[in-house]
Amino acid sequence: MPRRSKPLAAALLLVACASGAAETAGAADSDANADPDGVALTVTLASEYAWRGISLSQRKPSLQFDLAFTRALGAGLALEAGAWAYSTSYAEHPDVHVDSGGYANLTGTTGWNGIGWKLQAARYVFPQAQSWNYTELTAAVDHPAAEHPGAVGFELAYAWAPDAFGSGSRGRYVQADTKVRLPRGFDLKLHLGRSLYDRPELTYPSFSDMRIAVTKSVAGFDGEIGWIATSGDHFGRNGAPRWIAAVSRTF
Repeated sequence: MPRRSKPLAAALLLVACASGAAETAGAADSDANADPDGVALTVTLASEYAWRGISLSQRKPSLQFDLAFTRALGAGLALEAGAWAYSTSYAEHPDVHVDSGGYANLTGTTGWNGIGWKLQAARYVFPQAQSWNYTELTAAVDHPAAEHPGAVGFELAYAWAPDAFGSGSRGRYVQADTKVRLPRGFDLKLHLGRSLYDRPELTYPSFSDMRIAVTKSVAGFDGEIGWIATSGDHFGRNGAPRWIAAVSRTF
């Protein structure tokens, strides 16, 4: 177990991305929820709040809210902004029960084979622990999957936090995501991520996470069931291999 203070350990277990690429909701998945030139509110009930493979809700259910705004700028460019608030749970620090934050994205297309790009700045805010607040910058490229079965899409992203979790340690996160369209409106999603810190004694040693999930939309609701895990044993049962599920509705 790395040397670190208990408050910082709590921060590591209570901070979100999206991230998203992908794995986490909030900043990571917000562009999937927002309508072009509009505002969207997504409400999610999840079996747990999982961030980069770690359960931030002690593997208890989590209620999550994402608000996203999108504005087309022309010439293939779009501005996206949003905020999130997720319920969390941590046994040693029950006073920290909300993970929130905001983000701004600039997205566009490369003009080459349908590949797009995204630049994102996200600020993670903990109302009960302001010293944990931090900023993360992300650059990503993606290729959306077409709508027909067998179509494949992907996203590759690199995130950098100059003061991860307010710890004085620089954090990096590299991720790769793939979506495969399946028959009958199902999608298969695969995610791999790697977290690295330049001062692991203040945070955690580098670790990897993976996620395999199947999703489907029915009557305006989006459902997901999947399997998730992290490498190593740094997070105990909160990082052990396990099944997760979620249902959401966007308004």
